[in-house]
Amino acid sequence: MVVNMSETTASISLADGSVPEVVFPPLTLRQKAVISVGNAVDGVSTAALGNFQFFYLTVVCGLSGSLAGASVFIALTVDAVADPLIGSLSDNWASRHGRRHPIMIASILPVALSIGLFFSVPLHLPAWGTFVYVTAVLLLHRIGYSVFTLPYQGMVAEISHDYVERSVLRVYGAIATSASAVLSLWLGYRVFLNGASGLMQRSAYIPFGWACALIIAACAIVCCFGTLKLRGRMLNAVKTSHSIIPRLGREIVEIFKSPSFRVIFFTALVWFIASGVFGALALHASKFFWRLPTNVIQAVAIGLPAGSALASEVCSWAMIVVSPRSTVTRLVAPRNVVASTVPVSGPASADSPEATLTASGRTRATTCPAGMPMSTSGSSAPRTTTVPDPVTSPASRLDRPTNSATKGVAGRL
Repeated sequence: MVVNMSETTASISLADGSVPEVVFPPLTLRQKAVISVGNAVDGVSTAALGNFQFFYLTVVCGLSGSLAGASVFIALTVDAVADPLIGSLSDNWASRHGRRHPIMIASILPVALSIGLFFSVPLHLPAWGTFVYVTAVLLLHRIGYSVFTLPYQGMVAEISHDYVERSVLRVYGAIATSASAVLSLWLGYRVFLNGASGLMQRSAYIPFGWACALIIAACAIVCCFGTLKLRGRMLNAVKTSHSIIPRLGREIVEIFKSPSFRVIFFTALVWFIASGVFGALALHASKFFWRLPTNVIQAVAIGLPAGSALASEVCSWAMIVVSPRSTVTRLVAPRNVVASTVPVSGPASADSPEATLTASGRTRATTCPAGMPMSTSGSSAPRTTTVPDPVTSPASRLDRPTNSATKGVAGRL
């Protein structure tokens, strides 16, 4: 049998031990767009709060810097504790609507409502009253934001079993994040807060906040209900008798044993510290130190998400070219020769793949999972072939489809 290059194949272990072959068609352009629009929740929230949060609280609302910082610190600390709990809850949620969608749908109202309420601080509150109000709203937002984004990121990782397709989804998501961030900044600087004194007008922030809330709610609804029919492509949690707290502790210990995770964790920690300092001081410095006009501040602010979108395109291209799923990624070979690649994860076969010689003189090799017959023609063997030893995948608590090698040839010219 020849592997169909237009389909994604996954093997799912059933309760009786049989391993049937399940073929998922590739995601359509519309489906990718609907999936990716969920990133607007992150894009709008990060752009609106990251650019205007401290300026609005201290300069516009008159809250002291120490109280504004304490309010944000409390919200982020609670969020840091809640995030692992939310992630574990999402991973082990069992319902007829899947693991991710019920939690995501429940978060739409709080994450959208909190943005509107944040930029609508009551006018005559005393300093401590403003502090309590802002802290409560930020807590609502941080929890709602995590309840949506954590299951959403899990959904994006599971909804496709093809490496290249997942990479493309990441690019679509980065574009949606950047586009929504640019939209919110444009609404802020050019529509609601425009003019020489626009940034100082307290009443101008109220419609800006509710416009951002409307965008967040609309994009979250489209993503949640537009992907509901695709939940069958994702994983199902296995029921466990362990309570969430002991299970979460074991999961945290397990993940920190990974050297790769520790590198990513501490790198992200440094990045977010630097990003937080920049976000807190950028608008203050631009307005009062550099004395830049509003249109210049807007250009600088919009340049950041635009550059992020460009960087995502470059990174996606690099991930596709240098695929970690292959022992051979790209070899310097004579013209018209395509290198055979064999996956290092998923079912592996100890038999060498056969090759075909095309009419143009191109040598092409195809790999298939173990036990799958393969039909090839021609007698010319590939110039470069790497066949790893059989890989044994660790047991998983989830009914996880294995990532089979179904793309055939990874070394494209």
